Amino acid sequence: MPFRFRFKSLLQQREHVYEEAQVTLARARQELAGLLDYRSRLQERMARQEKWLEEQAAQGIPASRYLAFRDACRILEQELLKVEEEIREADRKAREAQDGLLESRKDLKKIQFLEDKDRMLYRKEELKREQVRMDEIAVSRKSGESHGSKDTT
Repeated sequence: MPFRFRFKSLLQQREHVYEEAQVTLARARQELAGLLDYRSRLQERMARQEKWLEEQAAQGIPASRYLAFRDACRILEQELLKVEEEIREADRKAREAQDGLLESRKDLKKIQFLEDKDRMLYRKEELKREQVRMDEIAVSRKSGESHGSKDTT
């Protein structure tokens, strides 16, 4: 009789939960990486625009144009603040996903430990049964030999 783990369906469910946790973490990290990249590009854009604005102001541009560009810089600053908040939220989600992954891994390891323990017990019982069969065969051969030797005398 082959080994059958008594909690096989629970093991499969825990494996599925673990795989889902891995996917969730990967998505959260991907989202965070995208936001960090966007923030970096936004900061570079702001720096270029502010440098350009300073250069233009040094050369003398009309006040209305200066104020319009200054407003554009403020809009970028507001966008940066919004992205910073999104980064904090994405980082929180990534940490939660990491915690979820660790928790699901612990749960999976517990069930895998039970499976290994059950498998060892099964093997031990199989060895005992095999030894009993071997002993019975040896006894029957021995008794067959002793009966056979009595018949010839």
